[in-house]
Amino acid sequence: MIPNNKHIRFLKTLCHQLSPVVRIGQKGVTESVQSELEIALAHHELIKIKVGMADRDERRSTIAALAEKSESYVIQQVGQVAVLFRRNHEKPVIEFPSSIKAGAKIPSNSKVTDKKPDSKKTGAKNTKRKRPATKKR
Repeated sequence: MIPNNKHIRFLKTLCHQLSPVVRIGQKGVTESVQSELEIALAHHELIKIKVGMADRDERRSTIAALAEKSESYVIQQVGQVAVLFRRNHEKPVIEFPSSIKAGAKIPSNSKVTDKKPDSKKTGAKNTKRKRPATKKR
């Protein structure tokens, strides 16, 4: 499943409360890190990883390589922390709301208005106060 924008927004809300499950140190991506990443993705579907490298470009390339090797998607990256998502088709853990599932439409009974209320029609008074005049000496 390729996450669309609505899925990504929903997953970002879920990832705030997570703490990093996989930590990558100075040695970089090793076989043990890769195996732990696979286990964590299979069990949780959505995980946070922390990459402890100083160089920004090196962090990005490491996270991209991890996502490619594990066949997961990078949902968000902020500084040294990244969030990865891979759907477990055998035992799904995360259930998406029906409003963002593929092909779902927004119900027609929901009303969204972009208009601001008109102060003249609602009877709201102008609350702006004038300064009192000062005497010149």
